Amino acid sequence: MALSDIILLDFKLHHFCRISWTSQKAREMWEPRFQQIRQMLGELKRHMLAEGLLGFDLQYIPLHERKALRNAVSPYGLIVRAIQSPPSALAPFLHHLPEEESINIFVLIGRKANVLAAQTAIREGDVAAFHQARGIPSCCTQSMLLRHQHRLFDPNWASLTSELAQDATPRTLQTTGNLLTHTLLHPLGLRLLPYTPCSPNCSHSIQRSQDLLSLARSQGYSSPSDWLIQILSWPLSWSALHGIAETKLPILKYSSPTDPTAHKYTLHQSGSAYPDLGERGLSFPYKRPPKLYFSETKAFKKGLEQDIEG
Repeated sequence: MALSDIILLDFKLHHFCRISWTSQKAREMWEPRFQQIRQMLGELKRHMLAEGLLGFDLQYIPLHERKALRNAVSPYGLIVRAIQSPPSALAPFLHHLPEEESINIFVLIGRKANVLAAQTAIREGDVAAFHQARGIPSCCTQSMLLRHQHRLFDPNWASLTSELAQDATPRTLQTTGNLLTHTLLHPLGLRLLPYTPCSPNCSHSIQRSQDLLSLARSQGYSSPSDWLIQILSWPLSWSALHGIAETKLPILKYSSPTDPTAHKYTLHQSGSAYPDLGERGLSFPYKRPPKLYFSETKAFKKGLEQDIEG
């Protein structure tokens, strides 16, 4: 499937993410873990910015949090600069637009030289210079610019168009993926890399993920990093139609905005692990329930408990 084959509609949705858990037990176990993973990734991103593994970060924050953010990143030698341009001017640099909130602002975080370079790129509308200043591998930047030329801003399209299985139909794709370059769960904030690799086997991105995992463990984040690896190893189904994407994991499903396509596209990414609390089902990504003999079913056993009047 080529990028030019994807037919897009003329609208764009604001950001949202609506989650539905398969069970309360799964939510009680994994929701706190998701939060700890996101906290870990936020802390590691500051180390990456300080050590030059990432040029800068672009965040959308409430105005009253700006001072606290500045105080939090200053020990790392980082600065915070608000972007004066209106949100519409940032559309070429984002895969979705935020909600229209007057109390929120876009800020750049990083070392001074990188932040100034990003400000210049935004002011001049230079998308290539913007991503170059972020320190993204050139191959991944070129892949991103190619998608943007075809008005595809959701990073998940990189997984659909980079490597396809031989038996894939044009709109239903099968892939094994790579947990080190897995970014399909970015709406949940669950991914190793803060950018989208050009392909699952991008050597530059794989090395960065390995460096990030080593950094996480050296900073005492062994458990959150292990949980993240587990999550990225689960099977996943992603589908997109009319600007809404639905993502299914064994323990939850969620909807989020994507590029508005006229046709439905589906990606099935196989996994190497399955959570203990994962649901059973007849369709991907769920494991099929074990087939029982009639005499082993609950209905049969319940019937044996009933008194039979002669």
